[in-house]
Formats: sequence, C-alpha cells, structure tokens
Amino acid sequence: MSKATCENTNRSVTGTARWPSGDVERACMLEGGEGGGERDCMNRLGECNMSENLSSLEFRVLSREDAGQIADWRYAGEYAIYDIPAQDRASSIEYMLDPANGYFGAYRGSELVGFCSIGPDGRVPGWEYDESAVDVGAGMRPDLTGQGQGGAFLSQAFRFAESGVGQRSLRATIASWNERALTAARQLGLAPVASFYGPTGRRFTVLVRPEGYA
Repeated sequence: MSKATCENTNRSVTGTARWPSGDVERACMLEGGEGGGERDCMNRLGECNMSENLSSLEFRVLSREDAGQIADWRYAGEYAIYDIPAQDRASSIEYMLDPANGYFGAYRGSELVGFCSIGPDGRVPGWEYDESAVDVGAGMRPDLTGQGQGGAFLSQAFRFAESGVGQRSLRATIASWNERALTAARQLGLAPVASFYGPTGRRFTVLVRPEGYA
C-alpha cells in the first residue's frame, strides 16, 4: 500500500492524518458498521502501519541467536520449501554466521523481521552465473509474509546492498512459481533475463536491475 493511499485511508477513517490507536478503533467501528466493514477498515490501517515500519529497517551482522531463529522459521503451504530441515539447523547457523556468505539480519528496532544475503549465496545451481551483477537474496519472517509488504522489504534490502557495492547491477534468482516475490522484484526495476531448472526440478527466474538504476 503506497504512502499516499495510507494517508488517504487514515484521513477517510479518522478525518486527520493520525489518531491514537483507541480512537482509530472507534472510528473504524463507526465507518464499518455491520457486514465486516470494521474488520476491513482495521486491516487497511494495519497494512499501512506495517508498510511504514518496514520502510525503515536496519541491516546488521547476525548474532548466533538470530541465526538460530531464522533456522527455525516455518512457512505455510508451498512456501514451506524455504524451511531449513531440522537436521541441517546447526550447519545452516554456521553458514549464516560465516562472513564469506554475506548474511545480514533485517531489524525493526531490536526486532528481527528478515534477512538478506549479498553475493554468491543468492545463486541457485543450474545456471551459468557471471560477475556482471551482484546477487542478492532475501527472506521475511513467516508471520509477516502475505501482507503485501514484500516490496517495502525488498526495497530496503536492495538499498542496503547498494550501500555496499555501489551502483553495480543487482541480480535476484526467484522460484518461478513465487509470483509474490517476482511482482515485488519487478516493481524495484528488475527484469527477467533467463529461466532454468534447478537440481530438484523446480524452475527459477533470473532477474537483473541494470547498473545505475534510479
């Protein structure tokens, strides 16, 4: 949800740009009436608050505890392929803590909300990568997914990557069925350049954002 839409949502509900939370709830009750309108009203405001919070993240080196949290994350439905198997937990933690693999935690204050990787970790076996672009991978905490916030999160991850590598081209490899991630990537200026099948038979799409993109 865009900043302009969020501002309009708050004004339409409350008559001003911001109300204290209790007043917002009462305003939603008045706007919603019966038939689920109140719930829809609160959902819209919740999405706005989440978007604003995810538009200002800090990325920093993971602690062992936070790497352990990521290893324990469990996703719903088809996204469960991103789960780290229990038998791989210990080695995955060590992998994320190795500076050579370019892992960073994404924090909202002190709260871990996701991670990103910068470098070869973002590559998937099955395609001939070159050094013309820097690979970026990212993941959000499971309970934050599916709320339309992928774009805000990815935007922050790419901005952080740029702060370290400058105006080089950035590249992402995304599972072709993951339309949510593909849509968010396209909105950030990445364009598909290839597709291939990985070792498990799943199809992946390679997207690149050109050097100097603004």
